Amino acid sequence: MRLHEVIDLRERIERRYPKMGPVERRLAHYVLENASEIPFQSITEVAAVLGVHPSTVTRFAQRLGYKGYPALQRVLRGNLREAMAPRVPDEGEVWPRFLELEKEALLALASVPQAEIEAAARDLARARRVWVLGYRVSRAPAGLLATLMGFLRGEVRLLDEGVLTHPERLLDVDGEDWAVVFSIGRYARAAVVLAEGLRQRGARILAVTDTGPSPLLEFADRTYRVRARGPGNFASVTAMVSLAQGLAIVLARQMGGERIEEAERLWEALETFSL
Repeated sequence: MRLHEVIDLRERIERRYPKMGPVERRLAHYVLENASEIPFQSITEVAAVLGVHPSTVTRFAQRLGYKGYPALQRVLRGNLREAMAPRVPDEGEVWPRFLELEKEALLALASVPQAEIEAAARDLARARRVWVLGYRVSRAPAGLLATLMGFLRGEVRLLDEGVLTHPERLLDVDGEDWAVVFSIGRYARAAVVLAEGLRQRGARILAVTDTGPSPLLEFADRTYRVRARGPGNFASVTAMVSLAQGLAIVLARQMGGERIEEAERLWEALETFSL
């Protein structure tokens, strides 16, 4: 799907608009104004928002010349995928622009109240188990958080993509668990599927995602939305990494240093480090 298909969709709506009734016009406005959200919305969700029957949404898509709502959805999904794809930055001075965006991403974290971070840390401290996952570019902050939390408490499990092949690894999940899920656009399917699976088994979800139409919002009990766009649409993980590290530091203060001191003695006994 390419941009010309989205332009074609707009032209189809404009051509038919004079013949549309009030309901169809509401649908037309909704499609044009929510093009970035429709790829993640089912036909029943769209119908519920507009207060119409799902069959009305289907007929609207068919009158525009599509086989149905999924075909219209594919046009918008393809355009969203293309818009999110990394490309070679065309800015003249890439390095200054990169630093500017990184600085903005970090400054935006200041809007997260300290009380909210402390509450999230308490949830993770009290959980029976903590599951952590993040794939593709989100793998780095997920791995960092799992490593740091492993210093502070037991039963921290980092899920790799192999769990999709061996889902029996989720049999230990229950209602006393929390899962921290990292994912930014383009959203990794594995992260969304596993977030839903963890939720179905009773775990509560802390989602760290970007400011786009993230599919994780549907499953999250706590959500942190970070700026993640760099030059040329290259994803930035700076804010996610900082949030992961900050959350671990707050957790460490709440839980005390006894486990870290014990770990230090173990590292020394096993000569883990060279110096």
